[in-house]
Amino acid sequence: MVLIGRGQDIDRIHAAFHSVRSTGRSRTVLVEASAGCGKTEVLGELVRHVESLGLTVLHTTAIAEEKDTPLSVIRSLVNGSPFPDELVRRFHTMGDAAARRISDDGRDAARRDAAWYELMRTFCTEVRTLARREPVVVAVDDVHHGDADSLRQLLHLARHCCSVPVLLAFTRPLVGEPVGSGFHAELLRQPNLDRVPLARLDVRGITAFLAELGHADVSADTAERCFEISGGNPLLLRALLSDTWPDSTGLRPSGGPGSSQAPPAGPAVTPRAGQEYGRAVVACLDRSGEKVREVAAGLAVLGGSFSHNLLSRLLDISAAELTENLQALRGAGIVSGTSFQHPAAKRAVLDSLEPSHRLELHRRSAELLHASGAPPALAAEHLRSAGQADGAWAVGVLRQAAEQALLEDVAGRAVSYLELAHSASEDPLLRAEIKIRLGSVARRISVADAERHVDDALRVLRTGRVDPSDAGGLGELLLAHGRLEQARTLLDQGRRPVDGKRARADDGHDPLARRGAWQVGGRSVRPDPPGPRPPADRAGVLARLGGPSSGREARHIAGTEGLLEITQLTDTTFDFVVDAIRTLLALGAVRRALHWCDTFLGEAAVRDAPGWEAAFAAVRAEGALHGGDLAEAERDANRCLALLPDRHRSAFEAAAVARLVTVHVARGDHAKAARLLSRPVADSLPDTVHWLHYLRARGLYCLATRQYDAALRDFREVGRVAVRWGTDRPALLPWRTDTAEVLLRLGDRDQGHRMATEQLALVQHGPPRVRGISLRLQGLAAERGARVALLNRAAVELNRADDPLELCRTLFDLADAYRQARQARQAAGVLRRARLLAKSCGLETPRDRVGAHGTPEVPVQRVVAEPPGRRSGWEHLSESERRVAGLAAGGHTNREISGRLHITMSTVEQHLTRVYRKLNINGREELISEFRAGVQV
Repeated sequence: MVLIGRGQDIDRIHAAFHSVRSTGRSRTVLVEASAGCGKTEVLGELVRHVESLGLTVLHTTAIAEEKDTPLSVIRSLVNGSPFPDELVRRFHTMGDAAARRISDDGRDAARRDAAWYELMRTFCTEVRTLARREPVVVAVDDVHHGDADSLRQLLHLARHCCSVPVLLAFTRPLVGEPVGSGFHAELLRQPNLDRVPLARLDVRGITAFLAELGHADVSADTAERCFEISGGNPLLLRALLSDTWPDSTGLRPSGGPGSSQAPPAGPAVTPRAGQEYGRAVVACLDRSGEKVREVAAGLAVLGGSFSHNLLSRLLDISAAELTENLQALRGAGIVSGTSFQHPAAKRAVLDSLEPSHRLELHRRSAELLHASGAPPALAAEHLRSAGQADGAWAVGVLRQAAEQALLEDVAGRAVSYLELAHSASEDPLLRAEIKIRLGSVARRISVADAERHVDDALRVLRTGRVDPSDAGGLGELLLAHGRLEQARTLLDQGRRPVDGKRARADDGHDPLARRGAWQVGGRSVRPDPPGPRPPADRAGVLARLGGPSSGREARHIAGTEGLLEITQLTDTTFDFVVDAIRTLLALGAVRRALHWCDTFLGEAAVRDAPGWEAAFAAVRAEGALHGGDLAEAERDANRCLALLPDRHRSAFEAAAVARLVTVHVARGDHAKAARLLSRPVADSLPDTVHWLHYLRARGLYCLATRQYDAALRDFREVGRVAVRWGTDRPALLPWRTDTAEVLLRLGDRDQGHRMATEQLALVQHGPPRVRGISLRLQGLAAERGARVALLNRAAVELNRADDPLELCRTLFDLADAYRQARQARQAAGVLRRARLLAKSCGLETPRDRVGAHGTPEVPVQRVVAEPPGRRSGWEHLSESERRVAGLAAGGHTNREISGRLHITMSTVEQHLTRVYRKLNINGREELISEFRAGVQV
């Protein structure tokens, strides 16, 4: 199999040998081929042929590692020769003595030369003596690896054995490292030399090769593809076939390339370059010599940034050497032009490099590319591969390349460049700038990573190594992440004096005050983000969420959509786009908001920005809740969570959790809601606007499970923080009506009515959805005589808003109000409509409705503050365990329990673990059930 296509070459060598036998005169055959192309096999065929005739063959292989060992080749030849043992021992003794004289710093040159002459004369004499009896073949494989002294002996033999039947047969690469002592040049001068170059297989040769394996019916396309991958190199071809038919073990050489068991035949074959192919590539390089390996390594490292001059400088070799070794790679079928024949060949070369050497080549390549004026991305990619960068030039290159990568929507690469630039920089201010940029860029991929970079930048600022006035971008970034209080503090510290005095919050120079008109949904939108800017009139569009209804509201919606149509999604416009969509939600344009969410979700997915995609999915879940579609809200919230990494918790994750909790509470699936609320949260959550949505969702859960005290605490905390942060927007966070509903269930009708009326006054000219919610709670808190009218007004507003969830709740309350007013027919009709609407929405029929039994005035007994002792197992709890368990069952998080009881989070967790074990329960959800089982309501 290995000699397929080599028939003519073998015939030439046999002809040279038969000429020696017939004429009695010597000849020299030089078999030249690239590594893996069969020169060893061809020489072996000659040796086997001569030995089969019973003639003498002196055969050896020169080894690269013994190139500096004197007479290593000649000693190997005589070891296997028919020379008398005494002569062999004498030859070794003389060789050792000569080697010692060589190492004597040349101080005894005359004796050394005499020893060499004696060795050459002895070796030549013995070969001539053998040849006079019968023809002799002296065969040396890989002669280019021979030591200089042995090569001198072989040349002496070629010159002085012309009149005896001796065939000298050598193999060497077509191109590659020059052999020592001018051996090759001197050999070419011999008049009796036959050069036998072995070409690589062409497509026809590969077809014959495959046919020999039992693939006579293989398609021409398969043979062509085999040629493209292997380059016609028989060694690479055999390895390729081993990878293609991994179960045909006979294709893998065992003890030597050769015998094979034919793999299953079939024309539909797709050659696959795998592990065996990679090993064969490395084997070819090892056989080709050190210089060829170095050139292959340099070519693999440089990749697309290759140039002859660059590679020559990288390897510190001359242009002539480079050209010769590139020819060797092309001759072996490993390289085509200046590219590897197949990506698997490049991978094999890179994998074979010593890691430190590989990294050094990448680092040096980056330096050379930068010095030659190459695009920053080329040098940056080598720095990234090296995993290290040094010097201001490297930091500059990495930052430029990061911005270019962002333009090409390769955010992951941009982040890796910036992280490397940060580690390479020694300037604290520059490091802070890079961290701030990372906090913005990383949002495309992972909100958690972005938050981590923001935290790092804040820590640097707190060390005092960077002045707050020099970290202006950090304040804007904190706003983007919803960390409003930290942003205000930083922006206050960084404000410059205006006209000799510090700027005041109300003089137009306060950053947050100036953005006050832009605050939508708990965050402030920066009015002039760098990069592509929305039109200047957008402040007029987003300045108010309310205003007179109808025409003006419609103009606000149209203006906001107009801005979205012309705004390109970038790192600097992303927050504007998100807030503009949430503005549409606040204005009641739910369908349009969902449309724009879908538009930007698709764009984020196409641009491989999972962080952006998660943000738009969260907004879409909120929009679906506003539109009353629980199924869509659940799907979008789960999509958001799926796009967030598991390895780090982010504050933003709580936004998606809040949407899911709201969905499950609406469906009456309190167990799922409890499991979600039991998930660990990010430590930074209470410092962000996402905390408000999380608190509200938890309050809704506590309200649904009749934990009224806990619900009231959460809703009031939402209001307190929202007012303090300046994010009190009832259209998106109606905490007043949430509080009113709890107060009504606790029997405090006056306070409930006050809260509902206060919210209604704030949204009197706002979107119909929040007006409808406010009217519903105002109606529930009103006197019976006014209740029907207010609830009817609420139903009209919610019908306008196209919110079936809130409309359904209002209709149930309206049916109760009609029944209390003794209008049975109207009550039945409204109740029937409410039930149909609840079924279509997947909404649980509201239980314990405030007016269901005509008892909104009757106080509902509050949940007791401590768990009853008479329940089985509670009596085994210690006092501290009782306190922790009571707070946990009341809806408090571990962090809140820690703060109230002045103990560590770890202590809280240990207490809860013991409580679960003593009560024989599995978690917080069962603890709540156990607690409620003993509570009188």
